[in-house]
Formats: sequence, C-alpha cells, structure tokens
Amino acid sequence: MKTKQLPLPLDEPKRKSKNANGARRPDGGPLQIGDRIVCDRPTGVLCTCACGEELFTVMPGVGPHFAQLVCDDCGRGGRWLGRQYFQPTNLKGSLSHD
Repeated sequence: MKTKQLPLPLDEPKRKSKNANGARRPDGGPLQIGDRIVCDRPTGVLCTCACGEELFTVMPGVGPHFAQLVCDDCGRGGRWLGRQYFQPTNLKGSLSHD
C-alpha cells in the first residue's frame, strides 16, 4: 500500500499594512502618546495583532497601566506599556527632584 504525500502548508504571507505613513519601529527611541509604531516581532507585547496588522497607535492606559497599544486595523487594545518605554519628560505627573 502506497501512501500519498501531501504538500506542506505554505506560511501565510505577512499582511501588508494599509497605511504605514508616519509609523516607526519602537526601538527608535522613547515613545509618546499618539505615536504610530510597527509591531512585527514574533512574540511579546510588540508582536502583530491577532487580525494580522502590524501598525499600532500608542494610547493612554487604563487604571494602573500607563499606556497601551491599539491596533490600527481592528481597534483591539490592551497591550499594556510600562513607563520604561517613555522618557521621564514625557510622563505626565512624574516625580522629579531637580
């Protein structure tokens, strides 16, 4: 009895963002609320959205979270960003001892 070999599934091509104008990589310096960033890492907070989009906008956080990433395509949020992603001068209400 001869078995048939099925072709291996091809990886789905990465979805291209509709409008990457003004977007940058998050490793290009401190973030600010309103920045548009490209999240294309394989894992972690900076990975693509479940819908396949790579573009996110940095929005104010909720509760104890300083900021969040919101998908530009489907609007899904909840990727919480800590203060370490922002410069101290960009932190509203941050304590400074000058």
